[in-house]
Amino acid sequence: AVYHNNVLPPIGLVDRPIDRPLRIGIVDSSPANRSIDTPTRTCLDDTVVLLESLGHELESISLPFDQQFADDFVLYWASAALTLRVAGKKLVHPDFDAQRLTPFVNGLVRHARRNAIRLPGAIMRLRRSRDQLDEGMGRHDLLLTPTVGHLTPELGHLGLDMDFKSHLPRMASWAAFTPTANATGTPAISLPLGHDEESNLPIGMHFMARFGQDRLLLELALQLEAAQPFRQNTA
Repeated sequence: AVYHNNVLPPIGLVDRPIDRPLRIGIVDSSPANRSIDTPTRTCLDDTVVLLESLGHELESISLPFDQQFADDFVLYWASAALTLRVAGKKLVHPDFDAQRLTPFVNGLVRHARRNAIRLPGAIMRLRRSRDQLDEGMGRHDLLLTPTVGHLTPELGHLGLDMDFKSHLPRMASWAAFTPTANATGTPAISLPLGHDEESNLPIGMHFMARFGQDRLLLELALQLEAAQPFRQNTA
């Protein structure tokens, strides 16, 4: 379906799982992360097996996004940080203090200022990314990716006092898959379908649908939760 002027149909009540097989594309790498860690890979493989057991058709695919997409996303993110620094008192609160921004946010601000001339082109390309995603999905109803590229890191791995040049690649490698949904505006959902016993940490799997297909994600989530109830951590 084509939704004009970004007007979306009502989702309505979702109280039943999906009742038909779906075609799902598997995406296991991104411009910022070419190799997910072993526990995440295991969870992805197990999720594929679960989906196939429910009658869905899965196939590995690659999306039409390269390093340019990642660079454009970071620049757009940086422009938001610059806006916050300049107009925080109006946008956030009159007591907003830009001097208390973290080194990472200040690094984003410097990045935005150094590359301001590139911002219009980045925004233009990001606006086209929805059509690129739709084309890249081809015949598939949904996409399956890891939610993040590796297990939740130890405290300090993304520390507030870390310098920008060290922080950015760590952040990009970990949060490598969700920017596709952020940039395109496509609906997405993360489901706790895995668990790493050694670290006692949950592992999320991330599903994306075409623009306007939010209901499809919720119906699939109901089916998956019924087939494999989400683990409840009590420790």
